[in-house]
Amino acid sequence: MPILRKPIRRTRQIITLIAISVVALTFLYVSSIKTTEGVFRVIGVTDQGIVVQQGQDTANLKTTPDIMQLVQIDQLYFIRYHSDWIRHPKLEDIQLVAPKSAG
Repeated sequence: MPILRKPIRRTRQIITLIAISVVALTFLYVSSIKTTEGVFRVIGVTDQGIVVQQGQDTANLKTTPDIMQLVQIDQLYFIRYHSDWIRHPKLEDIQLVAPKSAG
């Protein structure tokens, strides 16, 4: 029996190591997701989404074709998007910023 116990023990160690690695990588990926929100100006449209600018920072946000058709260039929008180190930033929420009324 001692001959069979060593391969079983080694297999359990390998499975445990793989499970720990998967949990660690999942934690690292989830912790890298960053949510950004604020008032952005739409400065362009690409084949996959919209290009927004806030101050000197620009971002290409992946979105749906209907949003790409609805947004107006050089208009201010309140935008919330997610970004991580694997995929392009993805638009989560967009709302038109109402212009301030004169007077």
